[in-house]
This record gives sequence, C-alpha cells and structure tokens, in this order.
Amino acid sequence: MARKNLTVRRALMALVVASVLPTFIAAVAALLYAYTQEQAGFQDGLSETTRALALVVDREIATREAVALTMSGSPTLTRGDLAGFREYALQTAPTRDKVVVLHDLAGQQLVNTRVPLGEPLPKSMNSKERIEAGPMPTVVSNLYFAPVGKQFSFAVQVPVVRQGQVLYYLSVAGYATALQSIMTHQGLPATWIASILDRKGVVVARNKAPEQFVGKATSERLAAQMAQHAEGVFESTAIDGTPILATFSKSPTYGWSVVVGVPLAAIPAPLESIALFGVFSAFLLGGALLLAVATGRRLLKPIERLKDASQALGSGRLLATESTGLSETDLVLASLQEADRRITGATEALELRRQEAEAAAAQVGQSEARLLRLANTIPNLAWIADAEGSITWYNDRWYAYTGTTPAEMDGWGWQAVHDPAVLPEVMQKWQESIRTGQAFEMTFPLRGADGIYRPFFTRVAPVSDTGGKLVQWFGTNTDVSPLKQAENELREADRRKDEFLAMLAHELRNPLAPIRTAAELLRRLDGTDASVMKASQIIARQVGHMSDLLDDLLDVSRITRGLILLDKERVDVGVVIASAIEQVRPLIESRQHTLQVDDRHPGACVLASRLRLTQVVANLLDNAAKYSEPGGTITVRIAPSGDRVSVVVQDTGIGIAPDLLPRIFEPFTQAERAADRSQGGLGLGLAVVKGLVGLQDGSVSASSEGIGKGSRFEILLPLMVTGESAPGQQTDPHPTESPTETLDILVVDDNADAADALVVLLETFGHRARSAYTATQALAVLQRDGFDVGILDIGLPDMSGYALAARIRELGLPAGTLIALSGYGQDHDKVASAAAGFSAHLVKPASPDVLLEALAAVPARARTCQYQAHVDPCRAEPRHPLQI
Repeated sequence: MARKNLTVRRALMALVVASVLPTFIAAVAALLYAYTQEQAGFQDGLSETTRALALVVDREIATREAVALTMSGSPTLTRGDLAGFREYALQTAPTRDKVVVLHDLAGQQLVNTRVPLGEPLPKSMNSKERIEAGPMPTVVSNLYFAPVGKQFSFAVQVPVVRQGQVLYYLSVAGYATALQSIMTHQGLPATWIASILDRKGVVVARNKAPEQFVGKATSERLAAQMAQHAEGVFESTAIDGTPILATFSKSPTYGWSVVVGVPLAAIPAPLESIALFGVFSAFLLGGALLLAVATGRRLLKPIERLKDASQALGSGRLLATESTGLSETDLVLASLQEADRRITGATEALELRRQEAEAAAAQVGQSEARLLRLANTIPNLAWIADAEGSITWYNDRWYAYTGTTPAEMDGWGWQAVHDPAVLPEVMQKWQESIRTGQAFEMTFPLRGADGIYRPFFTRVAPVSDTGGKLVQWFGTNTDVSPLKQAENELREADRRKDEFLAMLAHELRNPLAPIRTAAELLRRLDGTDASVMKASQIIARQVGHMSDLLDDLLDVSRITRGLILLDKERVDVGVVIASAIEQVRPLIESRQHTLQVDDRHPGACVLASRLRLTQVVANLLDNAAKYSEPGGTITVRIAPSGDRVSVVVQDTGIGIAPDLLPRIFEPFTQAERAADRSQGGLGLGLAVVKGLVGLQDGSVSASSEGIGKGSRFEILLPLMVTGESAPGQQTDPHPTESPTETLDILVVDDNADAADALVVLLETFGHRARSAYTATQALAVLQRDGFDVGILDIGLPDMSGYALAARIRELGLPAGTLIALSGYGQDHDKVASAAAGFSAHLVKPASPDVLLEALAAVPARARTCQYQAHVDPCRAEPRHPLQI
C-alpha cells in the first residue's frame, strides 16, 4: 500500500508539533523540578521551626523540673516540717503560674501553695502517672483540669529521696496558659496553625482559638503518625477541618509534641505557571496550523530562552533580563526572575545575620573572659549568678576558702557553706533581690575549709544588657572577721573594766567593815580587857589585807608607768624561795596542803631585788594555795636552764581554762568565781609577777592541761643581773553612837571578823546580838530562837543573801525586818535587795549612825515575843551586857 503523502498543512503542523513539543516538555520538566525543590525547602524550613518550638517547650518544662529538684532537697522535708516547707516553696517559686504540691506515696496531697494551711486538700490528679512511670526520676504529667485553680494545668513531678528511700512526691504545677505565650510570641505567619500536645495527644496550647481546642484530642491520623515516629511531615486535616501540611516533633525527654500545620491553600504553588504554559502551548499549536513554519520558528526561540532561564535558576546562575518576544513567556521569565531575587536576598540576609551573631558572640566572650580574669585577681570571694539567682561561676579564692569543688557548688550548692541558723534570712533577702532586681547587701557567716564560720560582708549587684533587661548578678564576699574581733575585744575590755570596778568596791569594803566596827568598839571601851585585845587583832589582820590589796594596785600602776626602781644585789635563789614559803606557810597549813621543794641547782645566784623576787614567788605560792582544794600538793622546783635558772611553782588545783591562758598575766584577769569570792583578790597578782620579773630581765610563763588539772608557772632569770624595789600603804575608820530600843539581832556574814565585831558593837548599843557565818547556821538560829532583825551579807558561801531572805519569809518572820549589809553597793544591787524583801541596803563599811537609823525603823510588831525561846526574848534589859 502506497504511503499517503502529507499535505503542506499537515507537514507544517507536524513540523510545528515536532519543534514545539520538546520545548514544551522541557519547560514543564523544569517547572516541576523547581516546584519539587521549593516544596522540599519549604518542608525542611517547616520542620526546623517545629523542632525549635519543641526545644522552647522542653526548656520551659526543664525550668520547672530544676525548681522541683531544688526544692526536693529542702531540709524541711527531711524533718517532716510541712509548714516550713510551704513557706520555703512560696519563696522559691513565687510566680503566680507555678503551684507547688507535695503528696505522699498514695497520691494524697499534703501541701498545696494555692490552698491555705489547714484547709482540705484534693487527691493529686497525676498520682496514677507517677505509678505508671515507675522508677523514672522526673515525670511530666498530661494535661488535666486543676480543681483548685479551675484551669487546665500540667505538672512536673520528682521524688523526694532520703538515704535511698522515697518519702514524698513533689510537683511544680503550672497553668496551660503559661505555655500559650510560647505559641503567640514565636512570630509564626498568620495562616499557620501551631499546637503543643501532651503524651496522649491532647492539645495543651494552640496559637489559634485556644479556648475552643485546648483540652481536646488531636486528629486520629496525626495521633497514629506520632505513635510511630518522633518526627514527620504529611498532609492531614486540622481539628477544625482545615486541610494542612503538618509537621510534628516529639520531645525525647518529656514525651510532649509540637505540631505546626500550614494550610495547603497558603503553600506557594508554581503549578499555575505550568497550566498557563500548557494553554499557551496549545494556542501555539493551533496557530501553527495557520502560520506554519513562520509561527513555529517564532515560537521556538522564546521557548528555548525560557528553558535556559529555568536551568539558570536551578543552577544558581544569573537570569537574562531581555524580552523573549512573547508576552506569555516574558511573564514566566519575570516570575522566575522574582523568585531568583527573593532567594538571593534571603541568602544574603542569612549570611549577614550569621556574621553579626559570630561577631557579637566573640565580643561577649572577650568581655566575659576579661571580667573573670579581673575577678580572680581581687582579694575577695567573687561569683556570678544568672538572672534567676543560680550561681554559674566562682573565682579561685571562693574554692580556696571554702575547700569545695565546682560540682559541689553548682547552682544553689552554696547553701552548704552557710550557717543553717542564718540561711533562711539570707534566702529571704536574696529571693527579694531577685524579684525586685535591687542590689543585695548583708553580713553573714560562711564556713571555711577549716570548719570555722567567719563573718563576710556580701554585696551583689545586678548586671543588665543594653536594653535594660537583667541578665546576671555579680557578687563579692569580704571577710570582716578582723573588724568583728576588734569589736568583741573592745566589748570584752569594757566588760572587764566594769567587773573590776564592782569587784574593787566589794574587796575594799569587806575589810573596811570590821575595821570600822572594831574602831568604834575601841572608842567605846575603857581598859585593856579581852574585848579590846580581840578588836585590836581584828584591826591588825584586816589592815594587813587592805595593805596587800593597795600594794598590788600601786605595783601595777608603777610597773605600767615605769616608776619602779629595783635595788639589785647578789641573791641566792634558794634563800628567796625559803623566805617566800615562810610568808605563805600559814595559808598552806590552814588548807592542809603538802609542800614539796626540789632544789636541783643549790647555790644558784642572780642579780635581783631580794624583796621583789620574794614577792614574786610568794604571789605564785599564794595563788597555788588559794586555788587548790584542801589537801592538795604544791611543788617548788629550782633547776638550771642554760645560762638561766628556772623556778617552777606547780599545783594540783583548779587549773586554767584554755581561753583564759593567753591573757592570764593581764591586769584584772580572773577565772569564774562563786558569789562568796572566798579566794579574794583583784586579779592583779600575776600582772605584778610578770612586771617585776620583766624588770629583772627575766620571763614568766603559765601552762595548764585544763580545768581541774592544776597549773604550772615557770620563772626564768639570767644569772648575775641588776635591779630595784617599791612601797605600800594603809586606811582608817571613823565612829559614832546612839542607842535604840532593845532588839534581838542576828548578824549573818561569812567574814567571821566582820560578823563578830558587829555583834560586839550592837551589844554596846544595848541590843541582844548573835552571829552566824553561813545561811545554814542562820536558819538553825531562826528555828530555835527567832530574832527581831536579820542583818545579812549577800555573798554567802552556801546560799545567797537573797535566797536566805526568801527562806526566812517562808518560816514566817514578819516583813520589814531584814537589812542587807554588803560590799556590793551599785544601784542594781540595791534594787535586787529591795525586790528580795530587804527593808534597807547598807554598803560596807556602814557607819554606826546609818546602822542605828536602820534599826530604829524596825516596826514594833517585829519583836521576838511571838517566838518561844530558851530565855524570855521580850525582856527589856540586855541579855549580855558588856562589862567594861
């Protein structure tokens, strides 16, 4: 069969079709390629946006987890102090969108910061999830409706573990609205739909119509995809029925997901250009049948240029800008050129932002490095905290002082070196500064590596960025313990001065009292009978005691001012020791001590003042005898020590406390004493010893193993030295007279001389008087005979005068018949005696006039006739008239 020839028309049509069809196919392929690439890039960008949102959600949850873990370590939970923990929780998580809930292992709430203490608490809404989660340390709940806040909520829950055992579960709950701001502040395009889903696929937050969709489950298809994959991109239908291209990203840590959907209608689609090109191509094919070769040739050229433009766009080359000669292909070319300009602009903008970010990061890094180097050079402890108050960096001096490691101090670990008693106040002020952004100042103790707490002045300054937003805190701790020590020393010196003044008044008045009384007796007596002899002996003893006290005072004063001149001579140390022992022997024998002398250096001689060296040794022996219990042992040892001679006085007495030992030779330094002050003295003896030994080029030292373990004093003197000596003085009383109505009087004073002298004086006034030297003796007299007036010393050895007065009141002696007679005469002493029921407070030595005045004021109802006595106590005449 012969082949049918083509007509010109058909040939032209075939030619046009053959010429145009490949170009058409190539253009369509190029457009499809561009569409595919654009879709892939769009989906990648959408996926990155979804991952970024998921990270933001993870960070928000992690913040609450950090708060929960911090609070789970609170000491209040260890003690089971739920009220204290509630206060601590309100301070640690004060923001309104955080609710702290503590519940037991069965899920029952124990503390809820939204519910006042004492009000009933609901059962925890998420306790079942804790049970299902098993041993996981942290659980993030699904969305639930909170019965207290009446809002959709979620919670981050951690166990409270002590010694490997779970005691409670602690939840930091928040409202879903707290996550809503993440959706609304991310700058997503208006048409996009973004949601946060919990592990069950329930909507927690949504950027569009949250009030309509929060709390509802997502679509079944999306739920199925999320159940199988951690991330994905697929076409789906939103809850509201909108067809979307959906991407999702699931948190591997907490199991929540973020879904971002773009309506399909909003996705850019170059398919319109392809459709337009097809219509245009069909039109060309139809016209080709009429225009034949000329039309086909004219169409081929713009199509080829359009193809080149598509390829250039795909390969990143510059697109041609001249016209193709056809308006349709020019439109397509213009679209490609616009796409090229947008892609180029976006690429350049991203590159510029990357360079700016790198430059800013480098600048910040350099600034921080300079700051940290500077902070490591200052002598203070220094540190940096983030805006929430969690410390992120310490300088080297912090670790050197505290002896801690960076791991121990991370975050809020600094609380471990704070004094637990002060830490709550520090936390309260620090939380207040974090809340207000105001600088923090406070002085509080910090524990050093040696375990000692020292006071530090702490100042913390806020650091803000260029926009005024607080980004960091910079803090320093300055050791102020030297200042505190100086303050304490000043207070101690002032206290010791006051104590000395009171003690001096008491010590001087005690011997003056019997002296004055005895002097008055001598004035009233005629002749030289036994009473006169007794009074003379009393005066001699007490004047001697007064002379010793005054000598000590004068010696300390002269030594301090450098006024003592020593008359030095060759002195045999053994002879000096014997002389000192002879002076103190009566006291040693009266207290039944054993004295041992060990002379290992016989004939040792020094150049010294014999008088002053004897005084030094006598002082040490006197102290050893006074401060040792009766029956103790005192040892004196003389031994060579190189080119010096050593004199040691050692006892088995009360010893010296470690805190007293460094200042034992300071003036007015004394150990604690009882109210009776039976040892006497002003605390000047050892100060005199040190001064006199120093003036003779020697040294003296003290040692003791502690309270109750005795004391050891050692004097070191160089052989063949030079030196000199010093004086002493006395006092004097005065009299009066005036009789009163006869009274039965009991004098109670542990100073026997004072008590006996006052009894004799009262009898010369016509009264019946007796003495008692202890409170026990006084009570025995009271129960046997009774009395009209009791004159009581306050500092008695077995019971204070105040306690004795109370006991006398219990036995029924009428009020207003007790008179205090004491060596203490300050205002507070008089107030105390009045409060104890004394009708008068007389200060030793009381003048006879003052004493008679006090006796004259005794009311008539206080007479002893109400008691039964061995002799009629109501008789008018004196029981023991004094014979002169």
